[in-house]
Amino acid sequence: MGENDIYWVYVGIWFICGYITAQIAQRKGYRYYRWMIYGFLCFPVAIIYLAMNKPSYDNGLFVECPYCHEAISYKASVCNHCNKDISPK
Repeated sequence: MGENDIYWVYVGIWFICGYITAQIAQRKGYRYYRWMIYGFLCFPVAIIYLAMNKPSYDNGLFVECPYCHEAISYKASVCNHCNKDISPK
């Protein structure tokens, strides 16, 4: 492998790190492209931050269970954490 080939391997790894970070962030309700940039710039810090934070309620994909206060899908009728019925009456 030449010096130029190693460069492309590093660029590929760099893009994969950004992609992984963006995918995890999107599943938690955060903005995809913003987190892709964070993943490019500081992958380890971004992954730790995402692992430690709860999903974002700002996007409307998640709501808080009234019983256990965990994040659940807005479509859920039963909380997957405490198994209580949360469907509107």
